Amino acid sequence: VHFFPDRRPGGTAVGAECDLSSFASIRGFVESVKKEDGLPTIDSLVLNAGLAHGQGETEIYRTKEGFEESVGVNHLGHFYLFNLLAPTLAKGGGAGGGEATGGGGPRLVSTASGVHDPKTPGGDVGAPATLGSLSGFSNDGPNFSMVDGGPYDPDKAYKDSKLCNILFMLEASRRYGGQFTVNAFSPGLIADPNGFFRNQNK
Repeated sequence: VHFFPDRRPGGTAVGAECDLSSFASIRGFVESVKKEDGLPTIDSLVLNAGLAHGQGETEIYRTKEGFEESVGVNHLGHFYLFNLLAPTLAKGGGAGGGEATGGGGPRLVSTASGVHDPKTPGGDVGAPATLGSLSGFSNDGPNFSMVDGGPYDPDKAYKDSKLCNILFMLEASRRYGGQFTVNAFSPGLIADPNGFFRNQNK
């Protein structure tokens, strides 16, 4: 389905489902992108989905693969999506100064947050982001509660997911810096109770 095909010359918006809590949905999305007529390249890949559970939550919500949902959606889903699309992105348009990327070639962008840093407002409230030795992964595999192996803390899980985003962008820049631009940014607090905070206590 195409939306607003005449919004700007040569521009087309394509609607496609991508549930970042499901690797099967991510694979299906990537296949639909690769099959889309007239879309041989990707100029920019923006990893922007996110969720956070309420600080008082005790139930651990999980993705289809069983990952803790904050880290599963905010980091692992994006990481998987990027890895499936990286070869396509590396061939993206704009390498010669295209308008879509500001003249700098293909671009990877991640919506991060300052809460990954315990020295920032928000990051200094409650338990700080830390991944420890990744013992949650090594001890519990996809059934981890927290990346560092500690007790479940939904606020810290969100902070940890944002720390994962930053480390992911640093490594992507190191590995792919010559093929596309890598950026992470923090949009600040998004205080919409029906948007980002839809899973918070009301």
